[in-house]
Amino acid sequence: MGRNFVFILSLLVLSSCFLHMRFNPVEVKAVNGHPVHNLNTGINYTTIQEAIDSPETLAGHRILVDAGTYYEHVIIHKSVSLIGENRNTTIIDGSHSGTVIIIQASYVNVTGFSIQESGTIMHTESGIYITEGTTKNNVSNNIITGSNFGIMVEESSENTISGNDIVTNSAIGIYFKGSARNNASENNVKNNLFGVAIESSTNTTLSGNEMNNNNRNLVIVGLNLSHYLHSIDVSNLVNGKPVYYFVNEKNLVITPATHQEIGYLAFINSSNIKVEGLTVTNNGQGVLLAYTNNSRLTNNSFTDNNFGIYLDSSYNNTVSLNGMTRNLYSVLHAFSSNNTISSNNITSSYCGVLLETSFNNTLDMNDIYCTEIGIYLKSSSDNEFYHNNFVDNIEHVSISTSGYSNIWDNGIEGNCWSDYTGLDSNHDGIGDSWHETSSDNIDHYPLMGMFSSFNTSVGYHVNVISNSTINDFEYFESNHTIKMHVSNMTANQTFGFVRICIPHALMNDTYHVIINDGEPYYVNYTLYDNETHRWIYFSYQHSTLEIIIISELTTSLTPLILLITTLLTVIAYKKKHSPYSRV
Repeated sequence: MGRNFVFILSLLVLSSCFLHMRFNPVEVKAVNGHPVHNLNTGINYTTIQEAIDSPETLAGHRILVDAGTYYEHVIIHKSVSLIGENRNTTIIDGSHSGTVIIIQASYVNVTGFSIQESGTIMHTESGIYITEGTTKNNVSNNIITGSNFGIMVEESSENTISGNDIVTNSAIGIYFKGSARNNASENNVKNNLFGVAIESSTNTTLSGNEMNNNNRNLVIVGLNLSHYLHSIDVSNLVNGKPVYYFVNEKNLVITPATHQEIGYLAFINSSNIKVEGLTVTNNGQGVLLAYTNNSRLTNNSFTDNNFGIYLDSSYNNTVSLNGMTRNLYSVLHAFSSNNTISSNNITSSYCGVLLETSFNNTLDMNDIYCTEIGIYLKSSSDNEFYHNNFVDNIEHVSISTSGYSNIWDNGIEGNCWSDYTGLDSNHDGIGDSWHETSSDNIDHYPLMGMFSSFNTSVGYHVNVISNSTINDFEYFESNHTIKMHVSNMTANQTFGFVRICIPHALMNDTYHVIINDGEPYYVNYTLYDNETHRWIYFSYQHSTLEIIIISELTTSLTPLILLITTLLTVIAYKKKHSPYSRV
């Protein structure tokens, strides 16, 4: 997936008024097998190209083409209007070769045709190709099918592309390349590889377009993305849902209350954006951050999209607590650094997270299940991965370029790998042998169980690694006690373990573990301590169990507390019933 075709936003823009052909109605019929008519001169022709080439045809003339099929490759080198009698029945067919219509002049109008079957070999072969140096052409109300590019505009300016149906089997529906100040509006672009592509083009206005069932609805290629699109209108639709495109925004919050239905959402050159609680389903694209920093995408749901979240050339952002299911790419991450991707649930996607040319990012506490590729790394290094659960993926990590080193543990704990077969002979919840993806990508502390993190009512997190299913977790501030219930993760499981990390701010005494009112099978209360957190480890013979972790201080004070409570109750009773208490 190279730097080119950084697919950016499928949103677009302003209902711009497009040019409609205006001419006086003239009753013209085919004369002696001459179905093409110059409405200004009254001369009839056998082919479209003959009519254009005729010396009698001048700039500003209108050429009407009767219904029928014309197997031609048309070159428009004069400023004329080419008008089909009926866009469903006036067909220009390129016979699977070359470009069907080439516009080499300015102020050309093409309207009312079905244009089909261009070639697919040369990169400019198109249904309609507007060439270098031309300006102010209008292509409207046509049907274009079976073309390499539906409409290609190359190094041309101030053209209007409107009201066209560009459907089925084009590589790109509408393609602006090296162009400026063009407008595409009210087009229906569907069932193509890419809907609209904008490459090295400026001040492009897209409005009122509907893009359905394209592999990518909008593609942007080049740098300085904030200058690509000049004007945006939410009347653009993706699969019938509105798209939203924001440039140079700050401190914006997007929630279901502000945007109930999303077709595609993109932020360009923005900062301090919050996207929370959205449900984005069955779109080509989900949410894009491009050249956008210090923003948060949290608690959103992305299902059945080509991509869920795409970070391009963006820094210091957080993607957390999102649910992502059955996306082609749940998270795309290109040319971006210093971002955090944390605590997301990613399942049943082709690729969970793709990192391309990205550095110094942190991916932690993510659940990545049942994907074809969990993490895909391309030309990316110095990223940190730890406390992630990689479960039942066809390939947990795929690395396309060698020589790029990443960090797969935090120096104490690494990741859980469902295919890890190492032993834990010293009973600490960490595998004795490394998990090696490549010589540059090694988890030195693979986890022997799943990682979970639980928040407490006082704001501190308790991290748990266990090969048991943790059914619930509670922290009681009143007596500094942790309680959880565990059960077998697998039907034939005999023993379970818990490796737990507890902040000193929650409990800072000697701990005591009670399992169903008894003692653990094995316990290590002094596993590790780094002055802010303490790690302990214990194991048990498996069934459904209640586990309580309580400080020894609380345990030792319990009889005293009971005695004091009893004495206070007796004193209160005697005082209440004393004859001297009633005066």
